Amino acid sequence: MTRHYDSYVRECGLHSSQLGILFFIHENDSLTQRELARQLSMDKATLSRNLQLLMRDGYLKARPGNDRRERLMRLTPAGKKKVKQAIPLWEAAQKALKEKLGEDFEGILSQMNRLPGRLDE
Repeated sequence: MTRHYDSYVRECGLHSSQLGILFFIHENDSLTQRELARQLSMDKATLSRNLQLLMRDGYLKARPGNDRRERLMRLTPAGKKKVKQAIPLWEAAQKALKEKLGEDFEGILSQMNRLPGRLDE
């Protein structure tokens, strides 16, 4: 699945996992790294590595949270622009996958949401 989405979103210079992070922050405004890891079912090391790359490229900015250990992630204007650029690519990937899988598409997505590590277990 990841390779499928990566092949479509490669055009905007990011991997699908990085876009997932940007999309999630875009939809939920400021989030801590801990909240992101929990919501995205992503291990801390992988998330941290992706966040560092996204901050390095200017798509995210971290600001202090309620305590010294906490950092809140926000999209920068460049991050918002990247999300806007990526949406049609993501939608094209979804459409192609739906065409390949046919009527099984919704069932497969539903089954994937039940995999271990998902929030809605």
